[in-house]
Amino acid sequence: MIPANTTYKPGSAWGDNSEIQFSIDEGNSFKQPSLLVYEVSDDKGGKEERKASPDKYTHIRWIVKEIPGNSKGEVGFRITVN
Repeated sequence: MIPANTTYKPGSAWGDNSEIQFSIDEGNSFKQPSLLVYEVSDDKGGKEERKASPDKYTHIRWIVKEIPGNSKGEVGFRITVN
């Protein structure tokens, strides 16, 4: 989870041998940043789809592909305090 009153710093997530995904819906779904979109209503009553910016990210997930026996690893990310 990305802490309240903070913003994820783009490109700062790391994790050896892992796929990193993000959520903009409180962790209900996760995707690569380029696939994160949300809808807003336009002034004509229609819907417009927008690409989510890092300030919309709520959660980060690491999918670790393999963990060898007797090994250690770290994952992490950086934030900006709002």
